[in-house]
Amino acid sequence: MAHILVLDDRALNREFLATLLGYYGHTLDEAADGVEGLARVGERKPDLVITDLLMPNMDGEEFVRRLHADPATKDLPVIIYTATYRVREAREIADRVGVRRVLAKPSEPKDIVAAVAEALGESAPAAQPPAPGKGGAPKPEVATLGKGVVEELDAVESLNLRLAHLLESAVQVAEEQAKSLTAVRALENVLQNVQSLSLRLTGLVELGLDLAKARDPRELIDLFCRALQDILSSRYAGVVVIGGIGEPLRQFAARGLDDAARARVAREIADCPAAKRVLGQGGAGRLVISLKPSDVTGLPAAHPPVTNFLACPVAAHDKAIGWLYVADRLGEGAFSSDDGRIAMALGAQFATAWDSLGLYTELERLVAQRTAELQAANDELESFSYSVSHDLRGPLRAIDGFSSIVLRDHAAALPAEGRRYLGLVREGAQQMARLIDDLLTFAKSARQPIARRTVALKELVNQCVAEFQGEIAERKAEVAVGNLPDCRADAALLKQVLVNLLGNALKYTRKQPRAKIEVGCRSENGEQAIYVKDNGAGFDMKHAGKLFGVFQRLHQKEDFEGTGVGLAIVQRVVHRHGGRVWAEAEPDKGATFYFTLGKDLA
Repeated sequence: MAHILVLDDRALNREFLATLLGYYGHTLDEAADGVEGLARVGERKPDLVITDLLMPNMDGEEFVRRLHADPATKDLPVIIYTATYRVREAREIADRVGVRRVLAKPSEPKDIVAAVAEALGESAPAAQPPAPGKGGAPKPEVATLGKGVVEELDAVESLNLRLAHLLESAVQVAEEQAKSLTAVRALENVLQNVQSLSLRLTGLVELGLDLAKARDPRELIDLFCRALQDILSSRYAGVVVIGGIGEPLRQFAARGLDDAARARVAREIADCPAAKRVLGQGGAGRLVISLKPSDVTGLPAAHPPVTNFLACPVAAHDKAIGWLYVADRLGEGAFSSDDGRIAMALGAQFATAWDSLGLYTELERLVAQRTAELQAANDELESFSYSVSHDLRGPLRAIDGFSSIVLRDHAAALPAEGRRYLGLVREGAQQMARLIDDLLTFAKSARQPIARRTVALKELVNQCVAEFQGEIAERKAEVAVGNLPDCRADAALLKQVLVNLLGNALKYTRKQPRAKIEVGCRSENGEQAIYVKDNGAGFDMKHAGKLFGVFQRLHQKEDFEGTGVGLAIVQRVVHRHGGRVWAEAEPDKGATFYFTLGKDLA
C-alpha cells in the first residue's frame, strides 16, 4: 500500500487521518507545518501528500510551491484538506499551485478514502463512450432513379422540418437550463457565505470559552493568534501587546513566520509605522485595510512581503493595549469591511481576557502575599506563646514550692490570715501552671505533624473513658458508647479531642444527681459526625460563637473550673484533619458536641 504524508498543525486532525487510512493498509507520516513537512519528504519520499492550508512557520500553499519546484517531487500528487468555510479560497489556491483535489474539513470517511484512492490511481477509469459512427445504422443505399424519387424527397423534407423544430426546442431548453444553473450557483454562493459566517461565529464563541480558561499570558496570546489566523483565513497573523504607543513590547505572537523571522519582526513591531497608523496619537486606534500589494502596510522590513493587509487596535473599555494584524487572505479576494468588523470584535474579546488575566494574576499574588504574612504572624505568635509559657513554668514552680515549705515548716508562726493568703498564692500558681500546660498543648497541636493511620475509633473512645473511670465510678455516671466507624487520623491528636470533650461532659454534669453521657455517630449533611452528648449545665446558643476561642468561658470559674483552652485545642485538631466542629445546647438541658474528619471518616 501507499506511504502518505499528512500536514496539519492540529494533532487531532492528523490522528484521525492516520487511523482512517491506516485501516486500509496505508503507512502515514505526520508534520505540523510546511517546514517539518519538507524535512519529512527529504527523509522519505511519500506516494501522496495531504496538507492543510493555515499552519505556523510555513503554510500549505508555500509548501506545495516548494514541493513542485523540486524535480524529484514535482509530480507528487497532493490533496488540500481544509475547513469547509475556506473551500472556495482553497480551490483558487489549488489552481495557482497545480493541485487537482480539494477536500472539505470535515469530510465523510468514505469521501476521504475515495479521494485518496483516486489520487493514487487506484480507482477504475471511467468507461469511454463509443466512437461516433461505430455501431450505428448502415448507410442507406442510393435510391434508384424512377417513380419513388418524389416520395423520398418529401420524406426528407418532412424530416428536416421536424429536426429544425426539435433544434429550436433544444435551444430554448438550454437557455432555461443556463438560467437555472446560474441561479443554483448564486444560491450555492449565498449558502457558502452563510455557512462561512456561521462557522466564524462558532469560532468566536469557542475562542471566548478558551480565553476564559487560559491562566498564562503566553498561552493566552498564542491561543488567540491561532484563532485569529483561522477565523480570518490569512497566511500571516500577529498580535502585539504594548500598552500604548511608544511603550516597550510586552508580548508578541505570530503565525505564518518561521522562528528566525518572528525574532527579527519582534524587535521592530512595537514602534513600526503600522503600529503608529493603527494606534494613532494618544492610542485612539483605527482600522487599517490595504487591498493590493502596492498599498503601504507599515509592517517591519523583516516581515515577508504581503499582498493585502488588515490591522486594528486591541482595545476594551476605550483603552488600547496593543494591536493585531492579518495579511495575505486565502484566495483571490482581499479583506473586506466585514473582516474588519470581525477583527475589531476579536481584538475587544482578547483585550477583555487580557485585563481579566491581569486582575486574576494580581489577585493570586495578593492572596499568596497575605497568606504568607498571616502564616508568618501565626508562627511568630505560636513561637512566642511556646517560649513564654515554657519560661514561666520555672518561676511558678518556685512560687508554689516555697509557699508549700513556708506552710509546712512555719505555719505555727503565721497568723490564720497569713496562712490563707499563702494558700491562695499556691492555688493561683497551680492554676497558672495548668493554664501554661494547656497553652503548650495548644501550641503543639498546630506544630505537631499529622501522622495519619487507620484508627479503631470505638476502641480509642473506650481507652479515653477508662482514664476517667475513677470519677465515673465515684459519681455513678452513665457513659454509653455506640457503634463508631474506623477512621484515618492521627491517633494521639484525636485522643486529645476525645479526652477534652469527655472531660467537659463529666465536668458540666457534676451538679446533676445522675450524669448521663453518650458517644455516638450520625449522618450530618452527607457526612458521618461523631458526637459527645451530656445532660449537664448546657449553655445559651447565642454565645456559641465564643465557644471555641482561646480563654473563652461561658460559665463562672466559681461554678466550673478550667482554663478556657480545651475546646480551642479540639477545634484546631479537627480543622487540621479537614473536618469541622460545632455544638448544640440549651441551658440546664445539656449539650452535644459534634465533629467530623472530612473524607477520612468512613
